[in-house]
Amino acid sequence: MYKCCLLEYRYLDDDGEMQRWYDIHPLIQEISEFKEAVAKLS
Repeated sequence: MYKCCLLEYRYLDDDGEMQRWYDIHPLIQEISEFKEAVAKLS
């Protein structure tokens, strides 16, 4: 159900190194079912 909840950005830094940034999609973060699933992981 939550396979598309992570956003991943890839970019090259000033040294030409590949960098990655991850975050939870902001719309998904507010869904009560998602909050419950995250709470179970803690």
